[in-house]
Order: sequence, then C-alpha cells, then structure tokens
Amino acid sequence: MTMRPNPRTSLRLFALAAACGVLMSCHGEEDKTAPAASLQTLPATVSRTVTLTADATDNVAVTSVEFLVDGASIGNRTAPPYTLTWNSGSVNDGAHVITVVARDALDNRGTSAAANVTVRNLLPFTVSPTGSQEVPVTASAGTGTGTITVNIATGAVTGSVTVAGFTSTQTHIHDGFAGTTGPVLVGFNADGITPNRWNAPNGGALTAAQVDRLLAGALYFNVHSAQFPGGELRAQLLPASTVVYFADLSGLQELVEVPTAATGRGALTLNTVTRLAQFYVNTTGVDDAIQAHLHRGAAGSNGPVAVGFTRDPNVATRWFASNVTLTQADFDALQTAGTYFNVHTPANPGGEIRGQVAPPGYVVLFGRVNGEQEVPAPRITAAKATVAVTVNTASGATDARVNGSGFNDAVGAHLHEGFAGLNGPIILNLERDATNLGLWRSNGGTLTAPQIASLQDGGLYANVHTPAAPAGLIRGQILPPNVQLGIAALTGAQEVPAVVTTASARASTTVNLTTRRLTIHVNTTGLDTATVAHIHTGARGAAGPIAIDLAKDPASPRWFASAVTLTDAQLAAWRSGGLYVNVHTPANPGGEVRGQLELPGVFPLQFADIQLRVFNASCALSGCHSGATPPQGLNLEAANAFAALVAVNAMEAPTVQRVNPGDAPASYLIRKLEGTPGIVGQRMPNARAPLPQGLVDGIKAWINAGALPAAAAPSGDATPPTVTIGTVPATSTGVVTLTATATDAVGVTLVRWRVNGAIVGSSSTAPYSFDWNSASVANGVASIDAQALDAAGNIGTSALRTTSVTNAGGVAAFKFAEIQGQVFNTNCAVSGCHAGSSPPAGLDLSASAFARIVNVASTEVPALRRIVPGDPANSYLVQKIEGTAAVGGRMPLGGPFLDATTISRIRAWVSAGAPNN
Repeated sequence: MTMRPNPRTSLRLFALAAACGVLMSCHGEEDKTAPAASLQTLPATVSRTVTLTADATDNVAVTSVEFLVDGASIGNRTAPPYTLTWNSGSVNDGAHVITVVARDALDNRGTSAAANVTVRNLLPFTVSPTGSQEVPVTASAGTGTGTITVNIATGAVTGSVTVAGFTSTQTHIHDGFAGTTGPVLVGFNADGITPNRWNAPNGGALTAAQVDRLLAGALYFNVHSAQFPGGELRAQLLPASTVVYFADLSGLQELVEVPTAATGRGALTLNTVTRLAQFYVNTTGVDDAIQAHLHRGAAGSNGPVAVGFTRDPNVATRWFASNVTLTQADFDALQTAGTYFNVHTPANPGGEIRGQVAPPGYVVLFGRVNGEQEVPAPRITAAKATVAVTVNTASGATDARVNGSGFNDAVGAHLHEGFAGLNGPIILNLERDATNLGLWRSNGGTLTAPQIASLQDGGLYANVHTPAAPAGLIRGQILPPNVQLGIAALTGAQEVPAVVTTASARASTTVNLTTRRLTIHVNTTGLDTATVAHIHTGARGAAGPIAIDLAKDPASPRWFASAVTLTDAQLAAWRSGGLYVNVHTPANPGGEVRGQLELPGVFPLQFADIQLRVFNASCALSGCHSGATPPQGLNLEAANAFAALVAVNAMEAPTVQRVNPGDAPASYLIRKLEGTPGIVGQRMPNARAPLPQGLVDGIKAWINAGALPAAAAPSGDATPPTVTIGTVPATSTGVVTLTATATDAVGVTLVRWRVNGAIVGSSSTAPYSFDWNSASVANGVASIDAQALDAAGNIGTSALRTTSVTNAGGVAAFKFAEIQGQVFNTNCAVSGCHAGSSPPAGLDLSASAFARIVNVASTEVPALRRIVPGDPANSYLVQKIEGTAAVGGRMPLGGPFLDATTISRIRAWVSAGAPNN
C-alpha cells in the first residue's frame, strides 16, 4: 500500500527545517539558553522621574526587556536601547527593588541582579521665619516654627507653620531667591482652632517648573501682618546642599571707614556641590551707586573683584547676578569668610558700603577705634581707625586688623578683654605691617572658647598705644549686631532738681539683646565721697525708682554692674531711653551727677565727622552760616563751629543752649535739625532735605556722651588747599565732565563740585573729575565752582564759572525710584508723617508707594487722582507740593518745601507717563 504524507506534518517539518539554525542547535535540539540581562547602575536614592537603562544579550536574539519595581511590571522595550523613564512618585517613599527581565522568541527569560534604591520624593522643610530674611528687613520680634513638606514628584504641598509674637494676616509660599521678592504660588489657610497657625490647603501643589525652582533654592515662605503687609517674617525653603548667606553693608566695614548713613544687605544663595550662586544686594542711601561686586578679601583688607553685579532695571536700589558658577578659588575664599560685597559711588569710588560674608563656623565683627572710648577718660585726638576681627569658632584661629591714621608712632596694638569703660588684659598681640604704618594685624593668633564667647558678648576691644599715650591713644569696642553700646556723660545739670557741681562721670553701658544681659562701668571724677550709685528707671527730667544697684571698685573711682539680666520692663526702658545712672554723695544724697542712657546702639560721632558731614556739607559751605555776619550770629565754619555751639545760648531761644553737653533733647541744634515744634524759623538745613535720622542720632549721641571737641588740626595745619576748576563749556547739554586740580601742604582728602551752590559730585583721588548730568537743573545760566578739603577740615574754593544749560525738554525727569528715595523717604514717610498704620489722608508713602499714588483717587479731593499719568496739572500730588491745592496746606507740611528743580523733575516724570522705573 502506498502511504500519502499528512499535509500538516509536512508543513511543520518544513518550518522546523527552515528554522534549524535559529531555534535549534546544529544537532536539531530546541534553543533553551536564556538571555543575559543587567541593569545599569542607579543612584542609591532617587526621586521624581528616573531613567532606567538595561543591557541584554542572547545566543539567538532578545525579543523584549521588561522593567519591574518590587516585582510589578512598569513597562518593556522590544529593541535597543533598552531605556525606560520611570516616575518614582508612583510608589511610596522608602526602599524598593528594581529588576529587568530579558526574553527571547521561545520565552527563555534572563533576570538581572536586583538594584536596591531608596525613593525620596517627600522633602520636609523646617520653617523658622525671621524678620532678618525679609526684603526689606523688619525689626519684628515675632517668631515662627513648623514644617512644610513637598512631594517633588507630584508637587503636592502639606504641613503647617505656627507664628507667635504678633497677629498674622496671610501666609504663602512665594517665588524668589533670598534678597528679592516674587509672586504667591501657594496660599495657606488659617487654622480654625489654633490661633496664628497656618495650614497648607487641601490639594495645594506646585507645578513641575515650580518644583525646579524649589530645588534651586528659589522659593520662600512669607508671613504677612497689618503692620508689614509685604511680609513680617520670612524663611527661604532650602534643599540639601543649598545654603543662604547674608551680609549687612555699612561704611564702617570699608578699609578706611566711609562716614555715610547708607546701608545695604546682601544675600547669596549657593549650591555647595555645583558652586552655582545667585546674588542680590539691596541698598539704602546709595541711589547714585555706579558699581557693585563680590570681592575676594578678608575683613580689614581689600581684594580683587570676583563677581560683577548688574543694577535691577525694576528696582534701582537693587544689584544682582544670576546663575554664576564660582571659581574654585572664589568658592574656597567664600567658605573661609574671605569674600565681601562692595557698593561703589561717585563720591567713594573705592566703595561706600561693604559687607563681609561670614559662613557658618565663622564670626566676623567690626569696631570703630578712637580716643572717645579710652578709659578712664576719653582722649581728644585726630587719630582714628577701624578694627576687623575674623574668628574660626571651631579652631579659634583669629585674623584681627586695625586700619587707620594718626598713629604712625605707635609702639604697640592689641586685642584686650574688657567691656566698654573697663581696661582689661591683652589676649592677642598685633604686629605693624612693614609697608603700611596705619595697619596692625595678628599673625597666626588664636582665641580660646571663653574669649570667643566674650567677643560675641561685646567684651573685647582693640587698643593702640603710643609713646605719648602708653596706656592707649585710641580704643575700639568690637560689637556684634545683637549687642548695643551707649556712652553717657553724667552731670549735675541733669539731676532733678539740677545740682551745681564740678564733679562728672562717664557711663559705658553694654546690652546683649539676645541674652538680655547688661554690663555698665561708670568712671567718675571728683566723686571720691560717693556713697552709692544705681541705674534708675525714669525718663529724662523725671526721678524714678532704683532698677539696678552698682558696686564700687575698691581700687579705682569706678562703679559697675556685670551681666545683670534685664526684666521685660527694664529691657523696654533701655530701648526707649528710659533708664538713667545716678551717683549719690553725702552732700547730695538724691544724686550729685546723673546721665540718661539714651540712643542705645548709636555710637557717638566725633565732632570732626559732624563738621565734615553736616556743617561743611549743608551749613557753612552753602554760604549760609559763614562769613562775618552769619544768620543768628552762628558761624559753622571749621575754625568757629565748636565754640559757637557748645554751652552757648541760642539767639532764637535765649534760654536754650545750642549744644547742652550730656542733654541732646535740651539742645537747640537737635530741635532745629529735627524740626521740633516750638522752634523759631525753619527746620535746618534750610531749603534742603532733612538730614537722615541715623546721622541726627549720631549727633545726639555725641552730645549725650559729653560733646567733646575735635582734636587740633594735624601739625597745626590751618592752610586751606588751593583748587582750580577746569574748563567749563559755555553751553552744557547732557553729561558734562567737570575737572579740577588741587594741592595742599598736607594732603587733599576730597574735591567736590557745586552747581548753583548745591554739591553735585566729588572725587577723592587725582586726577579729580566728575560726570555731571546737566539735565539735573533747569535750563538757563548755572554757576559752577570746585572745593578742595584737607584732613584738618580746611576748605579751599575755586573761582566761579558759568555755563548756559540747554537740554531739549528742559529738566530731566526723575525715575520713580529717585522720587521714592529722594522725596518720599526723606520728606514724607521717614519723617513719621505719611507712614504707619493710619497715615494722613490714608496715604502711606513708605517703601514702594507707586501703587498708592498712580491712578488712585485722592482722599481729600476724590474727583482728582493723586497722579494722572501724562497730566501733571491735574495730578493732586503735584498740586500739593506746588501749594495750589484747594484743600489743606502745601506739602511737605510746614516746610521746607521742595525746590523748583525737584518739582520740575517730578512734573517731567508725570508728563512722561509716570512710569514705575
């Protein structure tokens, strides 16, 4: 019989034969070899989306690779490259196992070794907001604590923050690096049960882009209040490896102290792994700044520029640099307190304000060194310096530098331990620099842990010794920001009732605001019979109860109290000037000499500084209080001012002394500078902007400390410099370069130019030049001269030149930032009028007032808007400063009123559309 083949069997055999080399061995055996699979190395900790990559091989062919997390499939790939993006937010935080399985056509499987990873998407941020992180900084004593957790895979926000010490109105997460502000991203809800507790909203979340900003350190938590609607407390939300350093800028920190009321605060956000940095510097009082940088250099020394900053086009008082990768050298310097912020102005091109950056583990402190602080009695000397101290708190390694002038014959300089008013032992020797006689510095010195603690309590000082003053010519207490020092002169005239006595005393009081500890040393003269001494509670002119007993030093005419913890009431009295020192004798058991502890923390200006910064700048050189017949018989030129002021009755108020040593409130000079009600005539300086309050406070502190005179001019120098102004063009348009040449027998310290009697710019280094914007004055004939100053305060003035100012459109329009800084801050808000919770007419002109005036109806005349862009005539604010408004008085109320040029520049800003520039 002939058998016929089965078609199905034949087909199978044919297929098997065809695939012999693919699915069977050469001997016809089926493929049973599993693929080899491996997972490329993963980080130990993962978050957000993770790229998984596998390698797989097979003796025939890999048909698929499957990825598994904890045994559950999350996807597969059928062709190389075997890569999968995994959202780690799909699993809970914690330990997880990742594997891959490779397959071939016969479903042979090869499994990789397990990769153990920890998923971490929930990032908790401990929140401790403070007023010092706000922009601008607030003096709030409020506190806050809490935790905010962000799931960086999903963006979900949870957690709560509780604040204390004030009533909060709103809280949010905002976008903005430290030192700048930004929009709200997530608003928190008030807890319905716990007051001042704020909870993240249900469903509150950040977008992926906002999470990126969070991880860069660019988000912050802000707590708002009625008193500080822009924010009372703030805390930057910082991920791991990101830090924020702050630095306060002042003229004191410049290598040669700059006598300026300007201040600033720098903020640096730094990724310590990538060295990527963000910088913001906010300033006050240096609106004319021309440059700002981060420099490399230790405190007390100058160094090269490390990072240049750009002025913020929207905030004229802010400088910044974004996404800067620091060099390794700059990064290393930053980590060892070797960098500083510096802001430069035309008047001080080398830097007007400066702030050393002190990372954790370092303390950087400064002090003013002069004869005022010497013990037991102050020295009248022109010598002065600054001291800068940098300490590594772990090792105690200390770098201390004293920079100054007037002590080239010094025989020694040291750091001593002792509070203000007390002499103490040497703890660190300083050595004179071989190339700079005005520089003394430590060389490898260290402080012990107790000495570092004393430094941070205000208990160390620098002292410079000379042959004529072996115990010390100049001295300077080194003060942390939380430590305040007040110096007060005790006199019989301050007693209630007044006592006639030749005895006197000087009280140096140090208060640590953090620990609330007070230390006082009272050095007396002519009070050997004193029986007791105390600190009393009571305002000036009133008697009050004993608050703190003082002890008598058996070895000297000194009374003291050390490390006394103040009560709440006593601390409040200290802050408000409501404490006084009284020394009692048998002849005057109620007190023979008394001194009010006023203006704590405001160190006295020396008279030479007052002469230079106030009288020369605003009074004598303006042509007012100078010459043979000055107003009220008051000549404030350098050779006459002290004798014409101190203990001399005012002609306008014959029963009041112009300067009453030890009693600033009773001094007519202060009343005139502050515009106190009851003065005769105008507030001083007449027809000029009032002095910054910080400068007035320094003058008040000088009076309260005894109103000491200036030292005699160096080498008897009474010869003013010779100065010649350079060529002035017949016609001035736009920016004009003014020049001058100046010489002096001792040395020129400053050359400045005046236009129509007003100082417009200066230069401290030859060749002397200044770029003057002629559009800052009205078109027409302007008079220009130059003045040169020397270290003795002598002033030389050049011949007068004239120029015809011709600018298209006339006077240059103000920028709004200039109106805010030069008009509102100076004349309206800072004066205490248009500021606070209930300002006149509901108009708060403090901080940024733009939104409160432009296109906002006037309260006094609702039919008019305060500022109508493009229409100055119908802008109520313009009418008020010009005195044409139908309601109320001309502003600033009571004068002095704004000058014509200032008003013209405001009108020009309105005519230009009132931009927020």
